[in-house]
Amino acid sequence: MPTHLAAYTSADLQTANGVLGAITDDLFYGTGISGFMLSEDMAFIAGYACGESLDFASIVAPSLLRVGYPAIVPTQRNPAGLFTPFDPGMMDLLRNAIRLRRGERITANGGERTGMTNYPGVVLMWLQTTYEPIPEGESFWLPYSFAAGQQVNALQWSALTPGFVQSLPSGRYMVAGIEHYSPQAIAVRVACSGSSFRPGALALGDPTGLGGGRNHQLFYGDYMGSYGVFSTDAPPTLQILSATSRVTDDSDTGFMRVVRLSDGAFGGQ
Repeated sequence: MPTHLAAYTSADLQTANGVLGAITDDLFYGTGISGFMLSEDMAFIAGYACGESLDFASIVAPSLLRVGYPAIVPTQRNPAGLFTPFDPGMMDLLRNAIRLRRGERITANGGERTGMTNYPGVVLMWLQTTYEPIPEGESFWLPYSFAAGQQVNALQWSALTPGFVQSLPSGRYMVAGIEHYSPQAIAVRVACSGSSFRPGALALGDPTGLGGGRNHQLFYGDYMGSYGVFSTDAPPTLQILSATSRVTDDSDTGFMRVVRLSDGAFGGQ
């Protein structure tokens, strides 16, 4: 499960090669334009960049100068009023991940098209230390929702408590995928007890927002591996990255794909 989703945002992308601000993170040291400091070697396995005026975005780290700073391709642009009619533009590096080194700072740069100003942008970066595969066997997509009134803050990870629509039988479960919708949502992370890693996925937000108009195959297949393991007496919480501040209501919904690993009473399969 040691996969982690980190995020960078800017309220106003610059035409020049501007630095996006790193969002305060559970795992990494650093925030703002100083970027993140890695505590161990990690592989950059996927990326996402979105903004209506976005021209380019790239990940910047000293060790990458052995070749050059990798741009995030494809980029996602959500012009006003248009839905995303296909899988969002995700950069998939699972088969040829880029290694990032312990102790170096990781920042994100981006720029907007000439003549366009005051448009926000976001860069998401999926990092991994080891891959934990999804076990063979049955998996179930289970709907969840939120109690109304939970606070979601703008452009920071907001911890929320979801509730499964159906009660899970006692036992241990692996999270194998997630699909989350909230108005103006950008991304979602899964927080399981006992781990500081926060694996996550692109969220489904409004079609003109910074998230995806629909889910991507990376998050509903087995490609990313485990999102964490939990027991029924310590269910996972979710962390939502939103473009705006709001409180939860009945429009905040999602599906979590789970695999039952063992029985709670006897410890068997």
